[in-house]
Amino acid sequence: MTDTGIIALQNDEQSAGAIVWWSLSGNTDIEDARETLELNGFDKSWFPTPPRLETVAMRAAKAAVDNKRQLCRPLTKRGECEFITERVVVVDDEETIAHVANARVTIVGDGDAKEVLVQPSTEDDVALATKIAQSVQLYRGLLTATDISNWLLGILTTKIQAVSLRERGGFYFVPHGEELTTWGRVCDIVRSISGHTLYSMPAMRSEEAVEAILASVRREAAAEMAKHQEYLAGETSSRGLNAAERHLGALQLKIERYAELLGVELPELTAHTSQLLGGVQAARILKKQPPPTTVAP
Repeated sequence: MTDTGIIALQNDEQSAGAIVWWSLSGNTDIEDARETLELNGFDKSWFPTPPRLETVAMRAAKAAVDNKRQLCRPLTKRGECEFITERVVVVDDEETIAHVANARVTIVGDGDAKEVLVQPSTEDDVALATKIAQSVQLYRGLLTATDISNWLLGILTTKIQAVSLRERGGFYFVPHGEELTTWGRVCDIVRSISGHTLYSMPAMRSEEAVEAILASVRREAAAEMAKHQEYLAGETSSRGLNAAERHLGALQLKIERYAELLGVELPELTAHTSQLLGGVQAARILKKQPPPTTVAP
């Protein structure tokens, strides 16, 4: 953990929070996850969302691959593919590779009525198509390790005021207090319904730790503010302005939380966030103004 600048402790007496990370493998039943979260007092906003049907379709098709001669070739539309087998054929007395399509996986319908259609190429491919179709039903109810990782990251960034200790992620700092307690509850639930491993180590409130955490807060805040500044410089909408106001308000609270936690002041971040919130209000006022009228001479 030396690359983070934070010292891991054996106890949390001097802890400013915790360094957390995870190692995930295997699939998790989404209904088990939701039911367990609900039983432990978490509302629906904490529930993991099911994977998109397009993602499910590709997972089901790839799960049917059982040798190196088989592959799923993506089609133009997201989530659609052809299941193909490579075969060695002889053409003009020379061996070459031919690709034989065994099944086509497509998405039909719109909205909640969307379904995965699996069409076999020949009668010999019916068993394969059936296997893929059955896998679609299976994967609709499963969360892969990637799904769980994205869900945990969403909790850290939207529900708990954590910051990434590295630009590429992987290790996160959760502040001491209610946030860390809640994170511990989430970890206990994940462990109870899966084989995933989640780790946590207390982090000491040292000078090096403060510098590392502050660097992470500044990096995250700068990226978030740059995104909203770019948005305000272009075309805006009432919906977009409302979202920007919510996100910037949450960022402002997070900055204040870390300033208090670490015993420092962050005037440049606070001022910039306030400036952007003012820009949101100004853009909203401009949208409410009636368009200029032209008076005929």
